[in-house]
Parts: sequence; C-alpha cells; structure tokens
Amino acid sequence: MQYVDGMYQVARTYIQHERYSEALYFFHKLLDIQMRSSAQTNSLLINIYHQISTIHLLQGNYSTAIDYCQKGIPIALKCNSERLVSLYNTITSSFILLPNIKQATHYAKLALDSGNAMLPPDHHDINTANMNVDLLSKYF
Repeated sequence: MQYVDGMYQVARTYIQHERYSEALYFFHKLLDIQMRSSAQTNSLLINIYHQISTIHLLQGNYSTAIDYCQKGIPIALKCNSERLVSLYNTITSSFILLPNIKQATHYAKLALDSGNAMLPPDHHDINTANMNVDLLSKYF
C-alpha cells in the first residue's frame, strides 16, 4: 500500500507543477493496479477517477473529463462517498465549458443536493455547487 500511496503523491505533485501528462501516466498506472487488485480501495478509485477527470478538464478535454467522472459516480454512490459532490461539480464545469447548459444545470443541482445531504454547510464543494447553480440560473 505504501507503493500506491507514494505513486499517488508523485502524481499529485506533477499536477501542482502543471506536468499533466506525467500525472496522467501515474494515475493510469494506479488505476491499473487498483483494477487488478483483490484489495481494491473504493475511496482510492474514486480519487483516481476524479484526479484524471480534473486533469482532462484543465486540458480542455471536457468529454473525457465527464467520462472519468461518470466512472467514479457509481462507486461513490455505492459507498456513500463525499467525493460524489466533487465528481458532480467537475461534470458541471465540463458541461458549462462544452457548452451544454441543460446537462450542466442537471449536475449542478445533483451536486448541491448531494452536498447538502453529505457535507457541512461551509464545505468548499457546497460553495462550488452553489456558485454553479447561481451562475447557471442567472446567465443561462
């Protein structure tokens, strides 16, 4: 497990230095390890999917970002993970930028509803969901 934790930290460091292709390499290696492991960790899988989707969002690959979020959502729902809200927020941002306002609005509301049910009111993911809902209702 230390090996996996180390790889995860290396990938996160690459993101911080905007070396996205290197980060994606390590996240995909981690994903491969997790998918082949009998001791899959749901929270790690969710985080890997979210990190990969965030990189694709930053690179302008919005459809790919959405695809990776959608891979993490069933796992997050199954284990009632708070990362569900982050996945919904990332999908919302991707749909805003595509632009597909109908889908963006749908996921923004899912993020806000899930966040209100799972997170403390001052959590940054709820703030993001609120901002997205407000943006979408005011301008679209």
